Amino acid sequence: MTPGAIPRGAAHRAGRHGEQRWLARPPVTGRRTDPRPPLTTIDMNLAEIGRIAALRLLDAIDTRPAPGVHTVPCRLVVRESS
Repeated sequence: MTPGAIPRGAAHRAGRHGEQRWLARPPVTGRRTDPRPPLTTIDMNLAEIGRIAALRLLDAIDTRPAPGVHTVPCRLVVRESS
């Protein structure tokens, strides 16, 4: 079943038989009807952060700690909200 779809018969059992078709197929107006556009976000490169953290942990276990701040580049992912 499509996410957000109404299960077959659910609207009828709720007494909204006439609305079932409209709810299953909202009208096409040529504009975005979703009130929540995809948000602009930051890709923090979590896989790389995890990889570096694991390497730093293994180094620390082998008595070669690397104290301080370690940075990983991130990127801005522009979407429809900006």
